[in-house]
Amino acid sequence: MARLSVHDMRGIFAMFPTPATPNASDPSATDTVDLDETRRAVDALIRDGISGIMTNGTLGEGATVIWDEHQAFAQAVIDAAGGRVPVFVGATTLNTRDTISRGKTFRAMGATGLFLGRPLWCEADDDTIVGYYRAVAEALPDISVVLYDNPEAFKGKISARAYARLAEIP
Repeated sequence: MARLSVHDMRGIFAMFPTPATPNASDPSATDTVDLDETRRAVDALIRDGISGIMTNGTLGEGATVIWDEHQAFAQAVIDAAGGRVPVFVGATTLNTRDTISRGKTFRAMGATGLFLGRPLWCEADDDTIVGYYRAVAEALPDISVVLYDNPEAFKGKISARAYARLAEIP
């Protein structure tokens, strides 16, 4: 799927949560993402007419599943979508370098783009926010980025001035 721009974003995008296995609350459990349910639900959403999928933000357990589970889940979503709709995978981490690394992994898996908040739990001023998104865009110029804001998780809102500057980033 070609790199999308803001002009390509139309319709209804599902903010897809991460289905958990029955033992997911057990700290010693592994493989706690229900990949069969993931594939079933993605297919059902697409058949029901959604225009795209965004996952692994704060709703999608992006910060709480372990990296192996995150990758397996992302691949299951991408594979189940099968190019029928764009898939934006959450790559938000505590730092820019790790976010870029995850972005490269998801790009290689076939994600259409990244669903990207700013580094979790860190209060940031306008210059820091714009610098973060610019760094990711420059490191990954061939993948689309959907910016999202969760004021509680990200310790404040993005200002209108910052959004104006962010809109200038390709």
